[in-house]
Amino acid sequence: KGQINIGSWEWTPPLIVTEITKQYLESAGYDVNFVQDEFVRDGVTNGNIDVYWDYTGSGITLWHGIPSRGVPQDPELVWEMIGELDGLHNDLTWLQYSSIDEAWVLMASHELYDGGMTTIDDLADYVRTNGDDSL
Repeated sequence: KGQINIGSWEWTPPLIVTEITKQYLESAGYDVNFVQDEFVRDGVTNGNIDVYWDYTGSGITLWHGIPSRGVPQDPELVWEMIGELDGLHNDLTWLQYSSIDEAWVLMASHELYDGGMTTIDDLADYVRTNGDDSL
């Protein structure tokens, strides 16, 4: 079917979804070449990479200079915004965003958890009650 050059940022979440994508494309009959490019975005804009996974929120701030406070909280709106901007300025297309979500999680010691801390509000209450140096 042809060759597709696929790239990735060098950290775990994008590497995982890139590998899944690579295996899927290979199973569909494509010859997939993983392109190591320190600046994966440059690889896409200069034509060395055909496809890669990126984050809509960070993409809109990094590639288009929109301050994070100006980025909508609605993922659909962010996807539409970056799609329009990259289509207009870079001739790039953002495919439909994935339902995959990378969630940041606050971790606590067993001691704090066993003491009833299960939310960030619990942590805030703990620090307010016990002082900043209590952790």
